[in-house]
Amino acid sequence: MKTIFNKTILVVTLLSIVLLGCKKKEEEPEPTPTPTPTTYNFTAKVDGVDYKSSNGKAQIMSGILLISATKDNDEFSFVFNLWYDSIQVKTYQYGSAMNNGQYAKAEYNITSAQADYEASSPVITDKFTVTKFDKSAKKISGTFNFTGIHDGNQKVITEGTFTDLTW
Repeated sequence: MKTIFNKTILVVTLLSIVLLGCKKKEEEPEPTPTPTPTTYNFTAKVDGVDYKSSNGKAQIMSGILLISATKDNDEFSFVFNLWYDSIQVKTYQYGSAMNNGQYAKAEYNITSAQADYEASSPVITDKFTVTKFDKSAKKISGTFNFTGIHDGNQKVITEGTFTDLTW
């Protein structure tokens, strides 16, 4: 009986050591995922305030390359027009008459105010520059700035860029 008792004590002791000695492995905390930064393909400053859009696009309509971007559910938008057949990597003047591709037309639109701020006459400081034009890959990039006028009010557009817009 003493042997059974000693064996029982030994088994209980060994089991206690094993059970108490086992430590649950601490789980390492999940790393905080790094948010994917938004890639903007159309940016500018409107009266010094950032305008960023990731849905800039280009399309051809009636021989004109139309470059556009919207944000805030189409509340704010930009539109540029160039004659497609005459587009080159160069700087264009703004104007209302697109004479053989010598002018670009530019507008900044505010839907809720029903206001189109248009660069309608050539101003030396206002520029629209095509920095990349690839007909085969159907991509265009460039920079722009202009002062848009609507009913005597103006919006100053600076530091404008569009990157690899496709059509």
